[in-house]
Amino acid sequence: MPRNNPHILIYGTFAEAHQGGIEYNIEVVTQGLKDQYDFSLLCRAHPDFLKRIPATYYPLEQIHSAFSPHGIQKTAQQFTTINPDLILIYDPRGSTLGAPAAHKLGIPVINYRHTAARDRKKNIKSLLYTLGERWVAQRYLDASIFVSHRDYQECLQQHITPKSKSHFIPNRIDGIIPHSQSKRLEIRQHLHLAPSTFLWIHIGRMTEQKAHDVILDALHKLPKTPKWHLIMIGDGVNRPIIENTIKTYNLEQYITLTGATPRHQTLDILGAGDAFLLPSRWEKHPYSLLEALMFELPAIVTNVGDMWHILGEGTHPPAGVCVPTNNPEALQDAMTTFMTQNTLYHDYKNNCNVRSLTYKNTSLMLKELDQIFQQVLRQND
Repeated sequence: MPRNNPHILIYGTFAEAHQGGIEYNIEVVTQGLKDQYDFSLLCRAHPDFLKRIPATYYPLEQIHSAFSPHGIQKTAQQFTTINPDLILIYDPRGSTLGAPAAHKLGIPVINYRHTAARDRKKNIKSLLYTLGERWVAQRYLDASIFVSHRDYQECLQQHITPKSKSHFIPNRIDGIIPHSQSKRLEIRQHLHLAPSTFLWIHIGRMTEQKAHDVILDALHKLPKTPKWHLIMIGDGVNRPIIENTIKTYNLEQYITLTGATPRHQTLDILGAGDAFLLPSRWEKHPYSLLEALMFELPAIVTNVGDMWHILGEGTHPPAGVCVPTNNPEALQDAMTTFMTQNTLYHDYKNNCNVRSLTYKNTSLMLKELDQIFQQVLRQND
């Protein structure tokens, strides 16, 4: 099929859920730049995700090793069939797997570093991964785009990615306006929650990363007054464990699990909340935290990825607190403070707006991405 625009292939292992941070970013990028580029997807994708993406879909049936001639050849065959002008890879593992094959074909590659690599233990596997990442970045990548400022700084300091090919572009969101009081009350009534109930919101896939076990351990000992409720939005492999723990701790009347929820419904619930919980074990630059700030929900986070950079660092006053990872006692204390120290809570709440201003304006993000895409394409003409 003849194409009028440069053809970008988005490649990775990301889109197995219909709505997550990476999926939302892909939607924003493809919708925002569809007049400048033709997009294709090579991934494992949820059907609901594909409905929102202006791109040709190629199902990714198998991931091949980048460190064997056979794996490179198989991946190169997939790329040859699609025939893109540029490959945009959305996770570190994908860059390791896809970049050598693209290089073999002379196709430029950009790694869009959204996926948060879990904390690696100091072992031989970690060493091999780090060496492989550096080898790929320095030899095969035409550019690396970082959504996390911490990730950007660490990769430069460790000489994983060349500075000339490294770009920091944080996630941005537009179109979120805090609910009116009447809408908040309407949503709460629909959720069978009293206006006075302190409503906590947590958003995230039910995996080890999001530390649901830590949240439940904290809630198990959290005083039941003032009255509170937690809504957990998301689904995943750990849901049966989470449900069982809720029953074991007798927390059924205090916690609602929504499962996988469309974005517009997620935002409705988030806007009806009082505070946001994200005590993750690893992150990069989570959209859910930006959304919480834009709805003026102060947050409790851990100091992983850019979360405290977003919430509390710099010249502006904090819009929440930071607790250690894997520490339910510290999380419980912070939650108690939010619910009992009204003046401090409202200070955090009032600080949300100024904190969120940095992360508005998706058109700026799209302009910066377009400039990098054009630069890489020109360099490879």
